[in-house]
Amino acid sequence: MEGFVPAFKKQNQQRIDALTDRLTSGGCKDYAQYREACGELRALKQSMLYLSEAIKTYMKDDDE
Repeated sequence: MEGFVPAFKKQNQQRIDALTDRLTSGGCKDYAQYREACGELRALKQSMLYLSEAIKTYMKDDDE
């Protein structure tokens, strides 16, 4: 299970980087693609935040 978190974070970060590059280099052909990329980027960043919060909660509960 310990391998899951680093692998998940790495994969998410790679996708975030790819989307960021796409958005900043004009890779979206139209507004619909732009919105889709922004939505995916937002979801990926939110999932990273939720994972970090869950880990902190787990570690805090484990200490008690």
